[in-house]
Amino acid sequence: MIKAIKNIFLILVISIIAYAGFWYYKASKIESFLEKNLKIISKHIIGNNSDIYFAQSNVTGFPFNFNMEINKPKLLINGRKHSFEISTQDSLIIHADFSGNNFKFILPKEFTILPDNSASVSEFKLKYNVNPTLTMDLVENNNLFKIFSTEPFDLYSKTLDIKEFTYKDGGFEIFNLNSEKQISSAESVWFSIRAKNHELESDLVDLNINIKNANIDDLYRPNAITQRLGLVNFTADISFSGFEDVYSDKDSKIQARTVNFSSEFFGLSLKGDIDFVVQDPFPFGHIQLEITKYKNMVDYKTAFLNDFVRDSIFPIFYLNESKIASLKDFLYNVASERSNNDDNLLITLSRKEGESLFIGDKSISEILGLFRKNMHNQNHINDVIIPQIEG
Repeated sequence: MIKAIKNIFLILVISIIAYAGFWYYKASKIESFLEKNLKIISKHIIGNNSDIYFAQSNVTGFPFNFNMEINKPKLLINGRKHSFEISTQDSLIIHADFSGNNFKFILPKEFTILPDNSASVSEFKLKYNVNPTLTMDLVENNNLFKIFSTEPFDLYSKTLDIKEFTYKDGGFEIFNLNSEKQISSAESVWFSIRAKNHELESDLVDLNINIKNANIDDLYRPNAITQRLGLVNFTADISFSGFEDVYSDKDSKIQARTVNFSSEFFGLSLKGDIDFVVQDPFPFGHIQLEITKYKNMVDYKTAFLNDFVRDSIFPIFYLNESKIASLKDFLYNVASERSNNDDNLLITLSRKEGESLFIGDKSISEILGLFRKNMHNQNHINDVIIPQIEG
């Protein structure tokens, strides 16, 4: 009896030692995997002109989990004109399940955003109400997420692609680091992109975005606009199918169940679907666009465009008030419905396979004629001003 107990105890000790050895082996693999691919992940999310650095990392969580702590992470973003450094003194925590296929990133609550010396913008501090989280689920040989994951993740000699990627926070504030003035905030931000039916031949990728009560007026407002947007809300629910390979000859489809932008100044709401087929060089489908306070929308968008062109390398045109008025007239004339004393417009775009494009009940040739009539009216000569380039 005693001998049997000793044998059981010996087996148990050997099992614990073997499991501990396996856990530490797998922990080292996960740590190596994350350190190797953090740069790849940042490039997928932000772009190729980004790099991530950190002081050191270590893995804990024995015996059932893997918790990796990344100390003092720093993200460098190199833009076309300026560079930005996003850093924190806190740690980035990464939880992984035992399979090593599911990860949860717990981000620090505070970041400092430093532009390079050539940038005209100030230094900022980003403060979250609670730690934001980012979750990432991987699946073996998932070819559907090539729209997001163009490079596979190599772990234990298996090819893993992203099946689901989700970000959410409980609100944030952005402050000018010098004046400590708040320049932007939001009640919450949620973002999700998910591949469905990955085991089936037909694919589907869902994109969902929800931004609640954001304030961006002090962060950016076009020079020509004096009225504030106020609290901004944005939601999107869009699905993509057939886009796993841009070089494929497979038919594809985009379905926008809802895309909605609302503010006190103007609002936009879009829904519809677009099909791409091999035998037709042009997409077809039906799109419905509802514009609330459309004149304000045109003022804001054209002011934004004027600011963008003015600050670009080639400031080749400027839209003045007369040309902007012509654009408002054009939108009014192509609208299928008008409401709220003609301040809100409903515009529909439709095209059947192999046929011409229609906006409302007007064909593309009628639309082009109407556009030329509005934008090149004799009362609006020289509405597009070409700035003189000194030199």
